[in-house]
Amino acid sequence: TLKAPHYDDYESYKAYLIQHSGLKGKNLFKPLRILIGGCEHGPEMGDLYEHLKNYIKEVVK
Repeated sequence: TLKAPHYDDYESYKAYLIQHSGLKGKNLFKPLRILIGGCEHGPEMGDLYEHLKNYIKEVVK
């Protein structure tokens, strides 16, 4: 079960992901982009986060 806290802002969410995954840069965000959007390239994750933050736990399930 995913126990990640909810963050209202992208920078806090990104810091949490980096700290707890040990990944950063392309090694973190390329797989995340594929998981969330189904493709390797697209809008910046920070731009998407505002629209997706309430659904991220559901996507990861």
